[in-house]
Amino acid sequence: MWVENIVTEAQDRLKIIAARAQACARKIECGLLHSRFVRANRKSNEEKWVKAFGKAGHAERKECGRILVGTQVLEQSLDIDADFLITRICPTDMLFQRIGRLWRHRAADPLRPAESKREAWILAPPLEDSSKESGIWGKDGKVYLPYVLYRTLAVWQQRSHVSLPQDIRPLLEATYAEQEEFGILKKCKADVEANRVKLAGLARIGLSAGGKTLPESKATTRYSETENYEVLLIRKKSFDETGTSITLLSGEALRLPKHFKNKGLQQWRSLATELQQNVVLVPEHLAPSTPRHQIQWLKDFVYLGDKDESPFRAAIVQEDGNLCGINHGNALQGYELSYTPVYGYSAKKSGNDNSTEDLW
Repeated sequence: MWVENIVTEAQDRLKIIAARAQACARKIECGLLHSRFVRANRKSNEEKWVKAFGKAGHAERKECGRILVGTQVLEQSLDIDADFLITRICPTDMLFQRIGRLWRHRAADPLRPAESKREAWILAPPLEDSSKESGIWGKDGKVYLPYVLYRTLAVWQQRSHVSLPQDIRPLLEATYAEQEEFGILKKCKADVEANRVKLAGLARIGLSAGGKTLPESKATTRYSETENYEVLLIRKKSFDETGTSITLLSGEALRLPKHFKNKGLQQWRSLATELQQNVVLVPEHLAPSTPRHQIQWLKDFVYLGDKDESPFRAAIVQEDGNLCGINHGNALQGYELSYTPVYGYSAKKSGNDNSTEDLW
């Protein structure tokens, strides 16, 4: 299992791993789990990989190699068991959650390769560099405060082994203990103090209630104020005097009658639920720019807000995976948006800049 903190980093990592896996003599299946899939795809992806990495997959464990790449969603309540873990540096409480996926089902121990070790590799910059330049954390520093990452690294780099659960409290306390700082670390610590209300009891939030963490949408916004918008993704739509017909990504046709509100509660719930299965959550600045008047046909089924620009957006996924606006114009000025069931939602700046935007 390979865990990144940023969706785009996980997407890029899978592309590299999948390409190399194809060149291997033995079969290796590769998969990706993160929060930027429409709910229907995310559910099917999770079902597939929870089975492969869970108790139900023990009998098939030796059929082929499997590499699962993902983000914070892998910290959550998924019952998965990995032989080996690679993870990007993250706060101590989250590291424990990720490590908790290692050898989770001891009944699978006889199925593991003979040379297996219960081992996790943590990817991080040199501690000395991170104490001099907060920007050394790159995109990870946009998800988690650099000072928390620095303190986490300072604690963990001294360790070659951890014992659970007895090492949990000492490592948490060492990570968040009060200490005087100087230079760039003093400024980074001040950033933590500015967010101290959000960060109060971070360890208790992360490891309370029997080890359950916050939902991914909450975990990844502990340190930032990034707002997520709901985006409906469809294949096509058409209007007539009685309503709107849309084709979902699955190819299923859906009919949304006009003036449907308060008529046929059961049917309304069914249609609203079906629409939500085709919604993806994306950062506000990377959501398609959909004027509210273009999606008035959705008003009886989703919340469109009370302003010209709705917090709910919609876009059409073309055959090549690229997104266009609901009226077939540009989905978002300055960006190329795309969606596939394998990689999920992605955004690339238009023009000569090939950099992919952070989807955290």
